[in-house]
Amino acid sequence: MSVYPAAFRVSFLYTVCVSIVTSTIGLVVEKNNPSVWIIHFDITLITIVTMVCYIYIYILKISKYLLFDLNTFLKIKYFRQ
Repeated sequence: MSVYPAAFRVSFLYTVCVSIVTSTIGLVVEKNNPSVWIIHFDITLITIVTMVCYIYIYILKISKYLLFDLNTFLKIKYFRQ
């Protein structure tokens, strides 16, 4: 089993492309209703702040384990003598 060498780059480009597409669709669909883009002090703001915290924790703590080379892990764990 091989690991794709540019997994981070592919994930980043995918996220950027999806963000551009969804932002464009959102702007086109809600172009006549600008009040939907106002962030009020309610569940909308709480959701945004919570997601920023989760993403920050994910980037700092969890992603270093997910970017670990699987082949190296398997060699260390199963082929150690």
